Amino acid sequence: MLARSAGMAGRQMTPSSNVIQDRVAEFLRRYPPFSLLEPVERSELAARVSIRYVMAGSVIFREGAKPGDEFYVLRQGSVEVHEQGPPRQLVDVCDEGDVFGVRPLIAREPYLATAVAVDECILYVVPVAAAQPLLKKNNRVALYFAAAFASGRPHQRKRSGATLAGGRLAGEGPVPVPFLNDTIVLNATKKVLTCSATETIRSAALAMTEHGYSSIVIADGANAPVGILTDRDLRSKVVTGRHAADEPVSAIMSRPVKTVRAGITLAEAMIEMIRQKVHHLCVTADGTDGSEVTGLISDHDLLLVQGFNPAIMIKEARKTSSLPQLVAIRKKAEELLAKYLEQDVSALYVAGMVSAVTDAIVQRLVELHVASAGVPPRDFAWLALGSQGREEQLLRTDQDHALVYAGEPDDDVRAWFLRLAVFVSDGLAACGFSPDAGGVSAASPDWCRSLGEWKETLRRWVERPDEHDILLATVFLDYRPSAGNPALARELTRYLYEEIARTEVFLGRLAENALSTPPPLSFLRSFVVERNGEHEDEFDLKLRAMIPLADAARVLTLDHELMGENSTIRRFHRLAALETGHRDLFEEAAVAYEILMKIRARFGLKHRDIGRYIDPEALNKLDRQTLKNIFAAVKELQDVLKVRFPAGRVR
Repeated sequence: MLARSAGMAGRQMTPSSNVIQDRVAEFLRRYPPFSLLEPVERSELAARVSIRYVMAGSVIFREGAKPGDEFYVLRQGSVEVHEQGPPRQLVDVCDEGDVFGVRPLIAREPYLATAVAVDECILYVVPVAAAQPLLKKNNRVALYFAAAFASGRPHQRKRSGATLAGGRLAGEGPVPVPFLNDTIVLNATKKVLTCSATETIRSAALAMTEHGYSSIVIADGANAPVGILTDRDLRSKVVTGRHAADEPVSAIMSRPVKTVRAGITLAEAMIEMIRQKVHHLCVTADGTDGSEVTGLISDHDLLLVQGFNPAIMIKEARKTSSLPQLVAIRKKAEELLAKYLEQDVSALYVAGMVSAVTDAIVQRLVELHVASAGVPPRDFAWLALGSQGREEQLLRTDQDHALVYAGEPDDDVRAWFLRLAVFVSDGLAACGFSPDAGGVSAASPDWCRSLGEWKETLRRWVERPDEHDILLATVFLDYRPSAGNPALARELTRYLYEEIARTEVFLGRLAENALSTPPPLSFLRSFVVERNGEHEDEFDLKLRAMIPLADAARVLTLDHELMGENSTIRRFHRLAALETGHRDLFEEAAVAYEILMKIRARFGLKHRDIGRYIDPEALNKLDRQTLKNIFAAVKELQDVLKVRFPAGRVR
């Protein structure tokens, strides 16, 4: 039984022997960021750690309280972190190895959340003074702590078998969404308020008040920074009576100013603030204090940018009960998409990030329905189809999804899951995803079926596919479980490959479908555009370029029995590794598809639509040449399909 603590502070002891120190160091070695330290550094840190016992219900730190000189690692027990509200809202639950309460490492501002022991806990209490030198020496350690700086909320380790954000991203196997957007470049473009060092404190304070600024940069005659005055300086040095308002600002300004170059990333700014122990970074023409001031970055600015962190979006989606907040989160994801496109971030990474956010929204909608309707009558899996199934849905296009539930057909069971599907579909519609015009929706009985029914459907598609079946199959066969029990999806996949192995028809018909849209090789001379309707004289980027690539990748992946690979880009990479004779072509196809995804997203964001239809006149010379090269690759890829699946023969 643990010794019980009294009040907010628990009973604390300091390791007094090498045995305890070694035990602490061994525990820290198992969890980041301490696992990133050298053994000697970890041992030295462990020697300065104290051990605190707290009883269930004890408040470890409280929202609004001034931070102490320590942060915490949970050795044993469970701690809840919540915002006071109203309403009171759970932020996170910490368990063994989680680091929390790190705000004292970065800022001397009040905690933004409250931490309470759920049961009896053992905490390792780490002095800030012991950790600060490690941040300066180790960028990875600094980056880890920087991610949690905003509130002293817990920073979770990456758990076995799961990613920090819970979403699968680019590359082979699970890759975590970074908790910190170190690729995002900060644009410090807002006007900087400046004054001379001889200006009075009163005058500077009036200027700050008039313009609504919390700081003013003190500059010399060449507009180079020599100091900075903040609200904090005014409170601690003037309001307290230590200095008079008629004194020059040079008497209380902070100096020297910490300066950075333009184009600094979010991660770099956070690390710099940690290392320099400052709340503002002055952006100058060349990054030094000898050049002109061009901008200012505050820790508040970083906090705002953190709201565009995909991991934070996903965590927000998982805990909210508010549909408007889910809508806002998906809108944020699209804004982050625009930032990534501006910086030419990998389309695979961006698509994975956006897909992970959408998956989190789906999962939360499912949970909200279950919370009101009760436990589902059977195991089920929500299947993302189409572009979301392939993790390629960058824009808010239409919904494509299905549902599979365990066992055989049952009218009452199907009715329960149809109600769930309607709730989720309505929620996605509120987030900007329009229902599929063709009715591909789990809210339709045709797409909400038992495992037995789906197996029978797959068997029919594979054995006797007509043209309509093939079209349905191209939508369904990119399925990916995004909520519920993924084992049901795996069982479908196993069954599908067994059926494909028994027939010589299905892959040949899929190949015929993939060849049904030849590339417009005369693109530069005469655009293949829509001849009538709403999109008359516009080029259909999806139909003419993206679908032929996605269809080819799908049929070749099925031919090689590459299970569990949905992304068109990753499919081509896998095929390139398997077929050395076509390696260059498949790698070129992967690059082509990534370019097309970015072009579509770019035009979609610009015109606030799904980006499918493009005015040829809007394409610049580089776009046109790029598309010409892509069409040549599509033609060569379709030639491979013709040889492998000739008319009248299959496989």
